[in-house]
Amino acid sequence: MPEIKLVYFDVYARGEIIRLILHYAGVPFTDQRIKLPFIDNTEWMKVKPTIPSGQVPVLYWDGKLLSQSLSISRFLAKQFNLAGLNNMESALIDEMVDTVLELNEDFYAMTFEPDEDKKKEKNTKLYEKTLPLKLGLIEKRMDSTGGQFLAANRLSWADLYFFQSMKTLLMMKPMALESFPKLDNLMERVGNLPNIKKYIAERPECAF
Repeated sequence: MPEIKLVYFDVYARGEIIRLILHYAGVPFTDQRIKLPFIDNTEWMKVKPTIPSGQVPVLYWDGKLLSQSLSISRFLAKQFNLAGLNNMESALIDEMVDTVLELNEDFYAMTFEPDEDKKKEKNTKLYEKTLPLKLGLIEKRMDSTGGQFLAANRLSWADLYFFQSMKTLLMMKPMALESFPKLDNLMERVGNLPNIKKYIAERPECAF
């Protein structure tokens, strides 16, 4: 078994999909959680110079460094059989990941908008227009590939990515999946996977 170490801030955000894949796989790894710099930058100032890009998350796999959240996730998904059985399945999975990524980008653009009036506008647009539209498209696409999972009709890292992303979005709008029963059911099934359920119950609470 390789020696694995994840370095990221003590939040969900871009690092949580990596944690979910590793916990799903049941492999031991070091989860180095750094305090957010705007709370206390002491730890980050020590870690940052050791990372070529100066950004996290990074993953050390037997001493070899990987950066960029989705690149790391895709690598791990291939290692742990969550990336599809062929090129077409992999492409379908990536399609869903990219769709969920667009939702995440809208969420963080809203969350970190400094202008309060613009923030309210972005919040309204995200939860009343963008999110219902995207969820409808995702559910239809899910139906077209078997109806049980987001892509290829088998569990993939796209399902884990959707699960974590929606957990965050649902913090602000708990009923967002009310009109999307298949996606709501997917959330329940992923959340009840034994290793995922255990990790969610034990993981530190984070704001985002």
